[in-house]
Amino acid sequence: MTGVDVSGNLTKVSKPYTAISTYEEFQKINKSDESLAGNYVLENDITLPSDWDSIGSGKPFTGCFEGKGHTITIGADTAGTNTNLVPFFKNSGVIHDLNVTGTVSVKTYFGSVVSSNGSGGYVIDCSSDANITVTGKGMVGGIVGV
Repeated sequence: MTGVDVSGNLTKVSKPYTAISTYEEFQKINKSDESLAGNYVLENDITLPSDWDSIGSGKPFTGCFEGKGHTITIGADTAGTNTNLVPFFKNSGVIHDLNVTGTVSVKTYFGSVVSSNGSGGYVIDCSSDANITVTGKGMVGGIVGV
């Protein structure tokens, strides 16, 4: 199976990809250190609810997530109290070819694809059409927060 390396080039991967087709399947990425290091491919567009807890909200995501050009719609949080509405909160892996849309109001630490892109984290060929209202200050970006 092919994947994406840190330069955005297709490459052979040693671990198989797990197909993600639903919000429930996407949520399972957070269940263990092993699943946070897995390889995933998004098979269709999905919508995250407003009480979503982002991937990597505890330990960072260190795997590879192939969006295949599909879209994740983030849930609205008009109170601006949940910074974990994004698909990925802490990333030290590779996120490729993912689109994000939705409407959200946040105070700080927010990017529509990744809130905190850590050491070794790559966000490649991703886009955002999210409507973001910032009610606080600091660490907010369209695609990556910090």
